[in-house]
Amino acid sequence: MTAAIIYAFASAIFLGAGVVLAQLGLRTVEPLSGAAISVPSFTLLFLLLSPLILQGEPVVWRALPIFMAIGLFFPASLTLLTFASNRALGPVITSTLGNLAPLFAVTAAVMLLQEPLHPQQL
Repeated sequence: MTAAIIYAFASAIFLGAGVVLAQLGLRTVEPLSGAAISVPSFTLLFLLLSPLILQGEPVVWRALPIFMAIGLFFPASLTLLTFASNRALGPVITSTLGNLAPLFAVTAAVMLLQEPLHPQQL
């Protein structure tokens, strides 16, 4: 199994666990409050780990605005929307609908990046 496949499985495990654990927190706070705690915690963790993770990596300044824009949607908006959905629908339905993400990713890649659509993707 390649490292990429292991990363994909780990991502799926953590996303699933996160949605289920978020349900526990959402029993006591509103989705906005949960997101206001979760996103800064995530940011602080990455700020603390960045010297270790990025050691020796060059700074690519032209990518900075792209990743800043991504940061507005993921994790901030995504976390808020996921928490709101989780509270209203529960973790199972939220995760099930969240599994439509590849459909939207393929559509965006074809439209924005002009990537070819392969039979496997269909």
